[in-house]
Amino acid sequence: MALSEEDNSTKTFTDSDLAIWQSFMDSFREKIGTRQFQTFGSFMELAEIANQTVIIEVPRDITRSWLIEKHGDSLDSCFKENFPEQYNYKIKVNTKAQTKQFEEVKEPSASVKNNTQSVKKVFPFAKKRELNPAYTFENFMVGTSNNFAYSAARAVAEKPAQSYNPLFIYGDVGLGKTHLLQAIGHRVSDLWPQASIRYVSAEKFTNQIIQAIQEGKRKDFKYRYRNTDLLLVDDIQFFAQTKQSQQEFFHTFNELYENGKAIAFCSDRPPHEIPSITERLRNRFEMGFIVDVQPPDYETRMAILQKKAIQAGITLSDDILKTIAENITDNVRALEGSLNQLTIMSSFSNEEITPRTIKARLANFMQTDRRLKTEVISLDRVQKTVAEHFNISISDLKSKRRTKAIAYPRQIAMYLSRELTDCSFADIGEAFGGRDHSTVIHGTNKIDAQLAEEDIKTRTHIERIKSLI
Repeated sequence: MALSEEDNSTKTFTDSDLAIWQSFMDSFREKIGTRQFQTFGSFMELAEIANQTVIIEVPRDITRSWLIEKHGDSLDSCFKENFPEQYNYKIKVNTKAQTKQFEEVKEPSASVKNNTQSVKKVFPFAKKRELNPAYTFENFMVGTSNNFAYSAARAVAEKPAQSYNPLFIYGDVGLGKTHLLQAIGHRVSDLWPQASIRYVSAEKFTNQIIQAIQEGKRKDFKYRYRNTDLLLVDDIQFFAQTKQSQQEFFHTFNELYENGKAIAFCSDRPPHEIPSITERLRNRFEMGFIVDVQPPDYETRMAILQKKAIQAGITLSDDILKTIAENITDNVRALEGSLNQLTIMSSFSNEEITPRTIKARLANFMQTDRRLKTEVISLDRVQKTVAEHFNISISDLKSKRRTKAIAYPRQIAMYLSRELTDCSFADIGEAFGGRDHSTVIHGTNKIDAQLAEEDIKTRTHIERIKSLI
């Protein structure tokens, strides 16, 4: 699908353009994995949209070659899922982007360190904000599944560093965590225009600290993040991939916190479930307020679709909105993406929009949901998901080891095997290393008892693993 000819177009993008682009980038990252994405995919930038062609810019020839040769199929499928059917894309190299990413700055004098406006004049990094203009509190649809997180985010925005500092928001992909995080930034910017705000993903933070060390510009890097009034960090779980970035972030966090600055995080899991992070960093994540975001209920999904349709200026019947809301249930981003598709379809086609045509047009969005509703869950799948969740191996679950680090996940796996599959206690015991059925009964009863006693830790593990399965 990638093109080779040059196109002339404007670089002015609508909120809808930016939302679709963000959805495309999120889909691509999920498709190829975070490590591959942060190595090559994260450098992609939306440059132009014109004549049904999307121009994507990358800084180097090797990046372009790698994306096309190694991930061309993934790019194609993610592009088709998010952009209109008649659109194409082209990846081009921006030679100007091959220069330095870090600017030379002078250290602020003691007389201006506490003056935000003066710091901005000396500290150019604070001038650039990477916030999606569509991600505001006004555009966030509040429901029973996210009301608590929304209220906490607003409190942080209106009283930075006073309410819930740091704020830690977690939940599955596509539920609005990034929206809330960036909405805090927008609100703080509106209330205090001179405030220095920095939004960054954990993977980008990691890439930047590595580059700063390689180029001998670690001092500049520290100025970039420690001279800020509000730090917003997305996908915090990816700090688990490198100790170097964890160490730098630990010191950055301490300096900001001790100086009364506001900090907020997003993650796909609560702090105690993030593997391979240092205990001192985990403690920093847990020292503030932790709140989760759940999948939206039917009423919230309908409200989201109705609001987005009004904003897009299109009229859709309740039957059409109901069809979308009933088929896309667990991902707000997919819900909004489906409406973007319909908006563009209504602009470029005279085809009547009906519940039947919707299912054909939005097959990519509905495919995953249908598969999850009809797919039979196997014991292997339960074991694999539990093992990955607890960062152990499947062989550990089947082994004779009885240490708490293995026995507890094994009991949870047995409990979920009994709940989510049609297997008997004997079948489950056989799958877990040839154990007797009485052992399985004992393990499932133990988890049942913990849930009955409102054991928060166990309930969180169970809900998280079930959502992954």
